[in-house]
Order: sequence, then structure tokens, then C-alpha cells
Amino acid sequence: MEDSENFMLGSPILNLFVLVLVPLSAISVQASAAIKNKGERIKEESTTLLAQANPLYGCWGLTYSAGGIIHESVLIMDGYSGAMMTQFYNLVLARTDVVLQTMRLRGSSQGVVILGFNPVNPQTNRRHPTYNPDNFLFQIRPNGSYLFITCDDAGKCSPVQVSSCPR
Repeated sequence: MEDSENFMLGSPILNLFVLVLVPLSAISVQASAAIKNKGERIKEESTTLLAQANPLYGCWGLTYSAGGIIHESVLIMDGYSGAMMTQFYNLVLARTDVVLQTMRLRGSSQGVVILGFNPVNPQTNRRHPTYNPDNFLFQIRPNGSYLFITCDDAGKCSPVQVSSCPR
């Protein structure tokens, strides 16, 4: 991609924007299992997980699908935490909707995980009644290819397209 930025996890050689995705069907079940029960796992392993992940700083545009509905997000990470604003078409309201969620960076045996929490309406700060938090998995595979996917709390998984942060 022409207007890409470096995605750094402690090393400048990692470039998230030159993605070579393996087939999603081969990994989505594994990723969904890795993200499931995230609250329980964070309580039990939070010290260990934080020690395994380098802090992440930056801003990225993310595009992915949930149930055939395209989601466009801006993810801002400041170390081990961040925020993400997501725009999507809400079928219940029959219009474009927006949610803001808290994001937390964790390491895992499956790769780097960015977990979403508390999706709220940014205007009212009230929890969104139907939106499932987004969770992301980033891996560098043994063959050198990259994998970046999302699985929400309902288990809907999708590959993620990454771009530079919208201005």
C-alpha cells in the first residue's frame, strides 16, 4: 500500500501494512478460541500477558466485516491501552452508527492480541445495546507471512485491512 506506516512492536522491521494473509478459515477457529473468555484470562494472567507484549504506540485505520457489514475503525494505541472509534451500518436503526471502545494490548501464545471493551455511544457515553466488542489478533507466521484478523465477542471473524491513520 502506498500510504502505509510502520507498525512497531519493539522492532522497526515489523511492517503490518505489507500483509500476506493465510486463509482465514484455517485460523479463525484458533483465533476465536484464543480470544474467548478474555475477561477471565486477563484476570488470571494479566501480569504474564503484559510481560509478553511490548507497548504499542500509533494510529491506524482498520476495515473489516461482521456479518457482511463493513466496519471502518480508527485505532489509537498508547502503550498497553487505547481507544477505537468504529463506524458501521446499523440494521436495527437503518442508518450509520458509531461506537467508541476501550482497547487493551495483551500478548498470548497465539500472537499479539488487542481486546475491545465497553463499546459505548460516543455522544452519550452509554453502552451500545447491540454492539459486540472487537478483538484483534496479529501474528507473524513461521513462513514470515503476517496475519491480522478480528473476532468479536460473538465469534464473528474477519480479515482486517490496515491503512495509515485517517487525517
